[in-house]
Amino acid sequence: MGILKILFDIIIPLTLVAAILITIIWVLNFKNKKISKLLESERRRFQLYKEGVKSLQQSPYPNPRKNFDALNKYARAFFKEYLKLDYSLTYLELEKHFRKNNKNLADFCKKMSDINYTGGKDKKEEIEKLAKEFNKILESY
Repeated sequence: MGILKILFDIIIPLTLVAAILITIIWVLNFKNKKISKLLESERRRFQLYKEGVKSLQQSPYPNPRKNFDALNKYARAFFKEYLKLDYSLTYLELEKHFRKNNKNLADFCKKMSDINYTGGKDKKEEIEKLAKEFNKILESY
């Protein structure tokens, strides 16, 4: 009887500890897979932004207005995702938001707003500079 009591005193707690550890490992593994999928999805989206901007820069027949519109689309989508918004802010609102924490992003937003509202969409050099600047922003994330 003494041996059975010792076995039950040891086996039952060890079984409970093992069951708890297996449950914890299973939950952590599940969470890890979920996080990995989210990271991979985010990496693919950022890659699409980078490829889109790169295609603008390498366009053999650049159309500044079309390139600006495409850059605008990529930048707005990026900022909307980056800030986790349900809507797009104007570049002036984005500039105000970034002015406190990230001067590079604030400057980029200011330039996009200026070109968008001052008729600079037809200036090839300006659009190319903005595309390079946005590409640098993407590379830093």
